[in-house]
Amino acid sequence: KVRGHRIEPGEVEAVLAGHPAVTQAAVIAAGERLLAFVAPADVDPTAVMAYAAGLLPPYLTPAQIVVLAALPRTPSGKTDLGALVTLSAGVVMSADTTPLAAGTETEVAAILADVLSVPSLGPRDDFFAVGGHSLLAVQAVTRLRRHFGVELPLRELFAAPSVAGLAARIEQEILAGADDAVLLAALADAEAADRTDAIRTSEEDQ
Repeated sequence: KVRGHRIEPGEVEAVLAGHPAVTQAAVIAAGERLLAFVAPADVDPTAVMAYAAGLLPPYLTPAQIVVLAALPRTPSGKTDLGALVTLSAGVVMSADTTPLAAGTETEVAAILADVLSVPSLGPRDDFFAVGGHSLLAVQAVTRLRRHFGVELPLRELFAAPSVAGLAARIEQEILAGADDAVLLAALADAEAADRTDAIRTSEEDQ
């Protein structure tokens, strides 16, 4: 099972193999994500990912596709899954190596990486492309709300699924909250001043 779903690797492999450029395909579970290996070496993984995403539900769509010259084989000619597991240990699920901005962006990346069970994320990494789905999105938004103390709607993660994009949305929420706090404080001061004036006027009338 992956993400609570029972996975039949053969079903995913059949879809991947249906892409015109793919001659071999294999799928393994890598933690809470599916990792696909395809051959030959000149396959465009982005094109294959888009092809698979159009035919498979999100929980069956691989989080990443690794291109090999050929899939490893056992002496009997079957796909060597053990060798693929060994290869998967060296696969970095994040494709973005751009440095994170200090502050909100770094904190958002750490929370999302933990939810996705990946070592790290870059600012341009897409939550859903790296293995996120609706249930994990709820977990992520809940943790982000708690961490930053903001009312972050779930739709914001779907609208801005990259680390940098979501961090920008959160900073907007933080600023909006600060503006609201300033406004409330000003209103409270104004009400207090009105009460003071009313009391002073009443005393003068007496």
